[in-house]
Amino acid sequence: MPDAVTFIGRYWQQRPLLIRSAFADFDCPLSVDEVGGLALDADIESRLILGSTDAGWSLQHGPFDEATLSSLPPQDWTLLVQDVDKHLPELAGVLDRFAFLPDWRVDDLMISIAGDGGSVGAHRDRYDVFLLQAEGRRRWLIDRDPLADLQDDASGPLRLLRGFAPSDDMLLHPGDMLYLPAGLPHHGIADGLCQTWSIGFRGPKLDELLAELFQILVVQCPDSVLTDRLGGPARHRAELDPDSLASLREALRQALQTTPELLDQAIARALSTPKPGLPDPADQPVPDLPEVLPADAVLLRNPVCRILLLPGQDDGFYLNGSLQPLPPGCLPLLRQLASSSQVRVSELALARYGKEGEALLFGLLREEHWWLLDD
Repeated sequence: MPDAVTFIGRYWQQRPLLIRSAFADFDCPLSVDEVGGLALDADIESRLILGSTDAGWSLQHGPFDEATLSSLPPQDWTLLVQDVDKHLPELAGVLDRFAFLPDWRVDDLMISIAGDGGSVGAHRDRYDVFLLQAEGRRRWLIDRDPLADLQDDASGPLRLLRGFAPSDDMLLHPGDMLYLPAGLPHHGIADGLCQTWSIGFRGPKLDELLAELFQILVVQCPDSVLTDRLGGPARHRAELDPDSLASLREALRQALQTTPELLDQAIARALSTPKPGLPDPADQPVPDLPEVLPADAVLLRNPVCRILLLPGQDDGFYLNGSLQPLPPGCLPLLRQLASSSQVRVSELALARYGKEGEALLFGLLREEHWWLLDD
């Protein structure tokens, strides 16, 4: 894989990139049956797609039962399981390989298994994705033509592309990885039973940023009734007169006046809020912690935990949508904790941060944003 500067400059959101042996000697930690087992869980989002371009498609949403999965035909099916990194934290470490991209762009690790010929049809995604071949082989057809006028066909259960004409045909083996920028037309087809990991990176949604900003502005608005002097008797009891309309418009304009600080706050809240439907750390029982953390113990980050740091802000950080105080001098500690999926206690050198650093770390552990593991 090219270095981070080259990748961002030449490929990110510009063109696809096939990386042979990106994960050399990749040893897939999950079997096909184990992935299928995740789709039995009501708390895990999953989908089953049956069919082909010629025969047509059907879509089912999980959770599924064992009878359904055990009776799948030998070909033309795909089972997709979302947010596997959140439900199996030990797999979140694969995201460390993409640390050159910011956490606020991370969507999830989706795992798909498919029988021979299994596919979801020709389509395009609204997010950037790295497709890691974990088991078996999958053929990827892509269309690099930037002028291709492909239309979405929304008549069936899947949003597929009409007139897809691939320019590239690539067969991926275990450990190979294909990067696809958002919007690039592509079609993946299983070559025998296979397993593919999709590491998705998604940009923020404008409506979510606006929703956070409006929440902030509403809190700041005075709890008072707007008053104005009527320009005269109502011409009709159902009519809003021009003077009152102009007055109310101006009141809204004044309320929407904001500052860079408020905009930053809205952005940070939105980008650090976990996806809905995921396990909430606050719902977990408070763990028993030793008074002194063993030096050889490992701290595992809860993959639902989303941390965001604003430029120049060293007295606070955003955690799962809320601003949290940051003790003086503890910014390097927080950066080290958030730099990877797990870290050994001895690597943190807690002594340099004193009681403030210890309080910060124990607070994160008690709230289940990090877990203490025995080595």
